[in-house]
Amino acid sequence: MEVCDRRQHDHYDEQTPCRIAVHCRTGLGRAPIMVALALMKLGGLSGMRAIQKVRAQRSEAFNGRQINFLIAHDGQRSRR
Repeated sequence: MEVCDRRQHDHYDEQTPCRIAVHCRTGLGRAPIMVALALMKLGGLSGMRAIQKVRAQRSEAFNGRQINFLIAHDGQRSRR
């Protein structure tokens, strides 16, 4: 498995075969948030698209509060 290294990859590309490993106890809260934020920042994905990508692998990820945070963060990003 290739691990993404910011020094090697300036952006996320769905076609680029690389992985980011993030772990928390159940993998339903902090880890999915960190992965979604990385997808948004490095890949330019919208909050909703990042949520969809994470949920495709872990369908239980994110609660309503976390979804609201990602959507609000996405809105703040677009205003910068």
